[in-house]
Amino acid sequence: MTNPVLTQATGTVRWSKRMDDVGAIGDFIEGRPALVHLRGREVAIVKWNGEIYAVAARCPHMNALLSAGMVGPRLDGGCKVGEISVASEVPLLACPWHGWQFDLRTGTSRWDSTCRIRTYRTAREGQRVKVSLSLE
Repeated sequence: MTNPVLTQATGTVRWSKRMDDVGAIGDFIEGRPALVHLRGREVAIVKWNGEIYAVAARCPHMNALLSAGMVGPRLDGGCKVGEISVASEVPLLACPWHGWQFDLRTGTSRWDSTCRIRTYRTAREGQRVKVSLSLE
């Protein structure tokens, strides 16, 4: 839901995105998804490399709860047999049922770019984590 805000500098109205408090930064364990209920929606919150990500908590494949899944870096095969590179800046959330992996930054499936989960904008205010459910 968006709320009108009067911009004092110009006297015009702009629309701001509502940010809901989902907890203290210390409530979220690095690399472990947490389930929060936010205005009737299930949201998985993940802290990874100091960043906070928020995504829809259900896998589009068979509706498994993604907050029960595992988080890890993207692994890419190299040109040589046994060569693997680790992209720790690309966090992936794996579904606990069938291992479908989703990029927490974009929501896109690692294996099928047409399949994705909803991502939500996050912010920190002091030691608090905020999430916006607004479409962007």
